[in-house]
Amino acid sequence: MTEMRRFHGIEGNSMTVALAQEQVVVLYGIVELKASRIVGIRGKPVFTHFINVGVYALSPECLELIRSEKVMGLANLINAAIRQNLRSVGSTTSCSSSNRAPEHRSAPHPSQEPGIRHATPLSCGHALSERRPLHR
Repeated sequence: MTEMRRFHGIEGNSMTVALAQEQVVVLYGIVELKASRIVGIRGKPVFTHFINVGVYALSPECLELIRSEKVMGLANLINAAIRQNLRSVGSTTSCSSSNRAPEHRSAPHPSQEPGIRHATPLSCGHALSERRPLHR
C-alpha cells in the first residue's frame, strides 16, 4: 500500500487502481462459424486480461463524485471519473519490489476446474486516460 500511495502521489492521478494480469484458459477448441460452415478453429486458447483487484487510491476530486450520489459502486465511480475526464496518465507499473516473473501457463488437464488462473504479480495503474495505452 505504501508503494501504491507513493505511485498515486508522484503520478498526480485522480484515481489509481491496482490491477493484476489474469489468464482465462479455455479447455476446448473454439470454432469460428459463418452460417453453418466451420471457417476456423483455435485449440485451447488462453486469453489474458487486466483485472481490478479492488484496491484504490482516490483524490479529493473523486470523493466529490461519490458525495453527489447516495450509493455508488466502485465500477460506477471509475466510469464517472472517466466521463468527467479526471487527471490521469494511463500507465501501469510494478507495485512490489518482490514481484516475480510471470509464470508460464499451459492449458490445464481437463480434470481441473476451468476458470481464471493467476498469471502475474500485482500491478499499480489507472484506467482514466484515452491518451496513452493502459500499460507501457
